[in-house]
Amino acid sequence: MRLLSALLLVLSACTAVYDSVYPTLSDGKYDSEFPYKSSSEQLEEISNSINLINSIAFYTGYVFDYNSRLTRKDISRIDIESAATEKVYFNRTASGTATLIYAGDGNILYLTVAHIVAFPDTVYSYFINPDGSVSEYIESISIKSRQSNYIPDLPDGGELDIILMDKNIDIAFLGKKIDPKAAFALNPFKYPWGSSSELEWGTFVYVFGYPMNYKMITKALVSNPKREKIFF
Repeated sequence: MRLLSALLLVLSACTAVYDSVYPTLSDGKYDSEFPYKSSSEQLEEISNSINLINSIAFYTGYVFDYNSRLTRKDISRIDIESAATEKVYFNRTASGTATLIYAGDGNILYLTVAHIVAFPDTVYSYFINPDGSVSEYIESISIKSRQSNYIPDLPDGGELDIILMDKNIDIAFLGKKIDPKAAFALNPFKYPWGSSSELEWGTFVYVFGYPMNYKMITKALVSNPKREKIFF
């Protein structure tokens, strides 16, 4: 399931009368009621800060014979390449949405979710016992040799480095240095940051994302707010 990045747009009231009728539009929270006028210009501006991010991890896998009866403790004491009966190469991929939150002085910084870029360094698989339970004996071990995180729309292939990642709250910051002129031409997200903990029943939100790798926008009403324990 492709991850969608939810961005909540404040629609300010333009008259004192409208303020009194729709007070939530100027309450300082990062949400809105159903829009009463076109917001295409603001939505397009936000859309320009949102990009498709792809991540691919490359692995080398070593497959073992059951008769070797290798456990996790054995792995550190053997030459796994010599012990393996087969050596394979494969990759894992993920893609989703990244929001440009800074572009200046030749530096760019994106915010995305950690599960798109958090590939494990080592993957173990185990033999299955006749009763269907998982054996303690290792069938294969796969070691990550390289990982590439990139945004196709960026210059120079769009390769990004992971700057900071927190799996507990599922966020990651990725960035790189690029030509200052190229950074100046980008459009970072310029609207105030809100807190998802302030969402209420019926809050009107816009959702941007890349289902099937195509940029799309949709709208929704918040239901079951505060269901998640982590807010940002």
